[in-house]
Amino acid sequence: MNGRGQYGAPRVGQVIPAPAAIYVPREPSSVGAWILGTIAVGSALLWARHQSRQIEQLYKTAGLPQQSFASSLRQSAGASFQGLAERVRPKRLPPGRSD
Repeated sequence: MNGRGQYGAPRVGQVIPAPAAIYVPREPSSVGAWILGTIAVGSALLWARHQSRQIEQLYKTAGLPQQSFASSLRQSAGASFQGLAERVRPKRLPPGRSD
């Protein structure tokens, strides 16, 4: 048999050797990397908060109503849930009405 290997599906009764496990050594994370990551995440949060306040100030200056992301999400989730509930369970009509 050829020493270069065999392609395709194994034959009936053929024993396939299990592949050898390869372990890659990993260095432990350093304190510097944790500090740098914390600074990066904290900076991103502060920047997002600053941007949110800037947008809020622009809406106030223009006299337009502004809806926060959380309240917008709550409103759309409520509407989605209400639509889902109506599809699953139709509205009940008062006694004596048949629309």
